Amino acid sequence: METYIVEEAIKKIGILIAVGLGEAGSSLIQTFLNGEGDELMNAVSMDAVFGFCDIRNFTDATEVLQEEVMIFVNSIAEIIHTTTDKYIGAANKNIGDAFLLVWKVPERVKEDAEENGVDSKSLMTNIADMAFFAILKMYAEINRAPSLLKYVRNQKLVDRIGKGYKPKLGFGLHYGWAIEGAIGSHHKVDVSYLSPEVNIAGRLESETKGYGCILLMSGQFVDLLSPIPRELTRKVDIVGAKGTHEPLRIYTANISDKAIKFQDHRPLKQAVALNKDCYVFKKLIWKEVVEGVMVGASVFQNDTDIHLLTCYNNPHFYKLFDSGMEAFEKGHWIEAK
Repeated sequence: METYIVEEAIKKIGILIAVGLGEAGSSLIQTFLNGEGDELMNAVSMDAVFGFCDIRNFTDATEVLQEEVMIFVNSIAEIIHTTTDKYIGAANKNIGDAFLLVWKVPERVKEDAEENGVDSKSLMTNIADMAFFAILKMYAEINRAPSLLKYVRNQKLVDRIGKGYKPKLGFGLHYGWAIEGAIGSHHKVDVSYLSPEVNIAGRLESETKGYGCILLMSGQFVDLLSPIPRELTRKVDIVGAKGTHEPLRIYTANISDKAIKFQDHRPLKQAVALNKDCYVFKKLIWKEVVEGVMVGASVFQNDTDIHLLTCYNNPHFYKLFDSGMEAFEKGHWIEAK
């Protein structure tokens, strides 16, 4: 009986460590298990897709909800983290009302892909497609989750923020390099990513308010997308940006939440079943990826949420917008009358 109690305690500690350090902390755990605790972790350079998301009107929500704001944030975090995990990404840092998300190719996947003759460009295209897909799924779920309905109906929030209030997030997506490693000391460690490229994802998210959209993506990220997902993007600006030698091309997604409504009742599917579904889906996606299958077209064309997010799209408007953007790039200004 005592042995069982110790075993259960070790399991719980292991789960807590894994949750606390995240996927990026697996190497750190291995280092300490091998008795190499003098160095926290050997930092490595890697390429990845970085996603940054932030809860809008968070100051107002904090002042209105007080202690309940933790439940509010965790309800959103559950959606963000679960969706990221299901679509082969990993949640990295939680910074109050903001979240850093990372999509990278695990070493075992690289090795299996190389054995099958799959090139790195195909791998990263699949990673980018799934990152874009995950963000759109988050956006859909934020606009219908039963766990968030009570905040939509909270009269104090409506009075403070305005009629038609509902929880909103801004998102930024960028592809680039970063150094993965442990940051801190023997007193406190966070395993995260450092580089100007990570900061670009954060800056893209912060600019979503100015551009009046929920998602901004860099040209480096959009260039990786396969044709079907890329059709849902449009260029909105070209700017100079810190951390880049060339002007930063900025894109957004052609989506709308008008067709998605909040649900009054929770679905019957339990959390255990949901976790199993995520596991099976991830296993299937990685299997397809290492075999060289381009998964983007399939997941985008067959998903109900994508159809709901794009059903209000006006092709004529987007064609006209693209023409205007092309003229803007070439400097063909037309004086307004």
